[in-house]
Amino acid sequence: MRKFLSLAGKVASVVETAFHVVSSIVPPQEISLGGGTALEARWRHRLSTDLDFFSHGEGTDLTFYEDLDKVVACLKEWESKGVIQLQKDGAFAVRPNSPITFHVDGVPITLTRSKPFGSQSNEVEKRSGVSLSPVRDILAKKLFHRVWEKRILTVRDAYDFAVSATQSPEELRFAWDQLPQHAREVVVHDYGVGVKSNSPPLLSPQDERLAKNVWEETHRMFFSNLAYTPRYAPQANIHQK
Repeated sequence: MRKFLSLAGKVASVVETAFHVVSSIVPPQEISLGGGTALEARWRHRLSTDLDFFSHGEGTDLTFYEDLDKVVACLKEWESKGVIQLQKDGAFAVRPNSPITFHVDGVPITLTRSKPFGSQSNEVEKRSGVSLSPVRDILAKKLFHRVWEKRILTVRDAYDFAVSATQSPEELRFAWDQLPQHAREVVVHDYGVGVKSNSPPLLSPQDERLAKNVWEETHRMFFSNLAYTPRYAPQANIHQK
């Protein structure tokens, strides 16, 4: 049985519009909403500022390998209707195995062809009807692809990892276990460096103390091989249903 979860305010409207657009490119049943937005729907821990859609299946493969001209034409039609915004400099293009990107009402949207870590969840965003990626898939993608492979650290990911230690500890353990030992060492090192770096603030984090100390807390958690759990004490709910 499906479980419906709600997003609030502007993000719910943007998700609905963006899902209509990406559903015109690949089959809607092959699409899931991942990233921080899907975690926000579950945990209400912060506000998301971009949307990450993922797709996997035969229809997706066909689109990304054979129908790229149709994708470009479809997106330009949506742009002509004022629904989305494409790259401003005229260099917009779609390439095999590269994410498809556009904006809806100023919000960055990404559609990526990507096989999930594990099976899909039964959770659905209520207004749009889009499936939500499982928590373990979201955390594993963040750790494996962004933090380790690309070595990109963001305060949003750090906060998501820290909160997941109390909200979904088994899913965090699953994601951490996907990394080989040498990759874990890289992550620990990079978060140690991240402690000393400047990073833009989070948008409406529910735990201001954790947000303030997120680099130190996340580094300590990974350094301990998840034996240490950052304290998460959410304040008044940042969402209004």
